[in-house]
Amino acid sequence: MQTAAAVAGQQSTAREIVFIDGRLAEPMGLADELLRQRGADCNLDVVILDANRDGIEQISEILANERDLAAIHIISHGSDGAVDIGSTHLDATRLEVDQDAVAGWG
Repeated sequence: MQTAAAVAGQQSTAREIVFIDGRLAEPMGLADELLRQRGADCNLDVVILDANRDGIEQISEILANERDLAAIHIISHGSDGAVDIGSTHLDATRLEVDQDAVAGWG
């Protein structure tokens, strides 16, 4: 049986990954700021996506080796119904093509 403190300790070590699109203005500065502002109970990794590579492929490659992540976040530009990640414009049409890869992120 685990104590409440042990459960709380496990929850505080839950990892999250933030993917930042490399086409954003100053992605390194944004990454530094996220890491600087994270709370003591936040285990956060930041990945800057290569603007010249398929973003879905990049995220899939990284997540293929990950287990038990609490969350993933994507910081990028987008428009109604779409987001730009790496060299990929992810909209409903592209999602149909890459639905298995994106489903694998879960």
